[in-house]
Amino acid sequence: MLLEVDQLTAGYGPVTVLHQVSLGLSEGEIVCIIGPNGAGKSTVLRAVAGQIEPSGGKVIFRGEDVIHLNMEKKGRKGLIFIPQGDNIFPNLTVLENLEIAGSILRDSERLCHGIERVLEKFPMINERKKRPARELSGGQRQMLALSRILILHPRLVLLD
Repeated sequence: MLLEVDQLTAGYGPVTVLHQVSLGLSEGEIVCIIGPNGAGKSTVLRAVAGQIEPSGGKVIFRGEDVIHLNMEKKGRKGLIFIPQGDNIFPNLTVLENLEIAGSILRDSERLCHGIERVLEKFPMINERKKRPARELSGGQRQMLALSRILILHPRLVLLD
């Protein structure tokens, strides 16, 4: 099992939003969490990713309980979260956005190879690599956010 979420409880301050949520994800599977606004879909992802601290339950990623690890440590293990909305740095160039993603790698050779790979996969991003990211359309911004993640060779992407 790639990811096991067992009896996850989380919320914001005194308000509990998730009550004992459980789900599992095997290697190669795609899982979609659907529901109305306010149902807790984003909260599940934030709690699993480490953006918020769960108050109970377990998050097992590749056999290791990672519930109390922060987002950076989970990212190093291959569990990556792409938040909804503000997920790029608009005042930086497209290329600088890609380079920042590599700070998790701490390996300049892997970073350069990863950037080359995503620029080949996404020619539209390559064409705009020297332009400020704020000039990208909404779809292009999402493409840039995904490109930043692909540089890291994730095992699991949580996409909000």
